Amino acid sequence: ISLDRVERKNGDVKLSLITPNGKRNAMSSLYKAPDGTEGYTNVWGYNDLGDGRVEEYTFLWDYPWETVEMGLHYTQITQWETPVRIPLT
Repeated sequence: ISLDRVERKNGDVKLSLITPNGKRNAMSSLYKAPDGTEGYTNVWGYNDLGDGRVEEYTFLWDYPWETVEMGLHYTQITQWETPVRIPLT
């Protein structure tokens, strides 16, 4: 799983991941903002890239922060002592 891109528009953020082997549902719908508030994303999209990979994307609506904590779902869940943080800029 790799971060493909982050797009900001009018205060909203679009996150796109690339997943291998045609897998979908790589991202958790639960996320946490830097101020500790939690939210759920309920909009998902998928693009089959034609080479066995899938672009999976979701949106964080009205999201002013520069980072987000979001779990990954693929074939396993791993919890690190220090969370993975993805910069949104």
